[in-house]
Parts: sequence; C-alpha cells; structure tokens
Amino acid sequence: MTHDYSANFDLNISICKNANKITVYKITSNKFFEKNTSMYNFIYIDGCHESEFITRDMENAFNILEKNGIMWMDDYGGGDGIKIKKTMDAFLEKYKGRYELIHSKYQLAIKKF
Repeated sequence: MTHDYSANFDLNISICKNANKITVYKITSNKFFEKNTSMYNFIYIDGCHESEFITRDMENAFNILEKNGIMWMDDYGGGDGIKIKKTMDAFLEKYKGRYELIHSKYQLAIKKF
C-alpha cells in the first residue's frame, strides 16, 4: 500500500488557521530558486538530506529572506543524527552575526538581521 503524502500535506495546509497566507510550490527547490523574484518573511525547508542540497537550500533561502524574516529547517536533530546537523551548523558558522538563533531542537529556526 502506498501513502499519498501530497494529499496529507494539502489537507494539513487547508486546515491551518492561516491557510490563506500560505503559498505552496510543488517543484524542486532548484526550479523554484531559478524562477523566483520575490522576498519572503517566512521560509520552511524540508528537503533532501544530502549535504550539498542542504547547504544550497539554506543559502538560497537565506538570500531571499526579508530582514527580520524567519527561516525554519526540519530534521536538524533527526535524520542520520550527524550529517544533517553538521551541515546546518556549517551554514550557521558561515553566516554568524547575520541571524538570531530562535529554535534549536529537532528543528532549527533563525531570524535574519
């Protein structure tokens, strides 16, 4: 039996009290960042767990994050328990002084200065 994660995702968004404020893009992050011309005040990243993709998604998202915007990343304390956290920590070190750490448990969140 296969599970339709897309339907669950759509349902979860639709029942959110701020559903009208959420824009969902169901394309790869590469395609999104190639075409995007907007800035955002909140970006949620839940992507590929390979280091190069994590780094690219975090850097691309940070570049289009508005001042005082929040970038929230999934799996910081999960996945393989090492590679994802190390990759995100490397991003945090590189961008040190340009954000405030606002959440660090299973997920990671920063607020851009």
